[in-house]
Amino acid sequence: MADPCAFMAMAATVTSTFHTSFPFSPPPPPPPPPVRSCLKHLCVPNSTTSNGAQSCYVSSSRPPKPIHLVSLAYLSSALVKCAASGSLREGASIHARFIRLGLLSCDNPHLFHQLRLLYSSAGRHLAAAAILLLSPSPILTPFAFNAVIRDLVADYLLENAIYLFVAMLSAGLFPNEFTFPFVLRSSTILHLFSLGQQLHAQIVKSGLLHNVFCATALLDLYTKHAPLADARNLFVRIPTKTEATWNSMISALIEDELVEDALQMLQMMENDGIEVGVSSWNSLLAGCVRGDNTGLALQILGDGLFENGQSKCSHVQYHSSYHP
Repeated sequence: MADPCAFMAMAATVTSTFHTSFPFSPPPPPPPPPVRSCLKHLCVPNSTTSNGAQSCYVSSSRPPKPIHLVSLAYLSSALVKCAASGSLREGASIHARFIRLGLLSCDNPHLFHQLRLLYSSAGRHLAAAAILLLSPSPILTPFAFNAVIRDLVADYLLENAIYLFVAMLSAGLFPNEFTFPFVLRSSTILHLFSLGQQLHAQIVKSGLLHNVFCATALLDLYTKHAPLADARNLFVRIPTKTEATWNSMISALIEDELVEDALQMLQMMENDGIEVGVSSWNSLLAGCVRGDNTGLALQILGDGLFENGQSKCSHVQYHSSYHP
């Protein structure tokens, strides 16, 4: 069972790591509802239309104007359609109307969910994160945070993703197997190994080391920022290994110029029932490049360590250009 105190300590550590202001720029809180909406029940019939119906006006010093009362259900339905069709302009207009009418409150929590879906579907992930931060506590769920964190990481808004993760912890929500891989990826790219170690501890406590995605993301962190011995120890402790898990370890070995160990691991990978494909050889060559050892990469290609001769060497060399 996850320890809430440990999660809060982790949040404090991350917050003190950046020494910067919160990277989001959430919109200001909604202004108070206009006087006109507050006085909508004080309408008096001022005129009569041609068909005998009376139009409603608000008493004021200005010339009377008709009030068009649009139901909340209608606006909510229109917002859902905008999110489904990706109509950001129309959806933002409805968002503005919600603010003008003072409808964004704890009394209408479903509107925050619909607005988040609107901005997420339109690729405005920072806006979706800001809406999530402004949402009432009762509607905050790990699923909502996981979805926005995933989108932020996909857009390489990594610091924002980590700060949203901290907000998730502060809201009393526990991360799960869908949260850890994306936060670990952000930690790896931002060189936040201390955060990764804390995530590692929570993954073990939560019993998620058997999860393929958590384990692979964790191993990737260790192969890039920890001593190779630590990465090897972690690799041994991972109960379920996939092709990505093996490739990550192979790349780390070749980066340290441990060619024989890397080739032995390729053989172990085959013995484990996983086919050694192009992605594995790409990991081998990528490790050479990351270790600034292009000579070793050329030597591996030149020594004919691949099957099917030069044709396969050329194929692997072509694909490895995508993994500098």
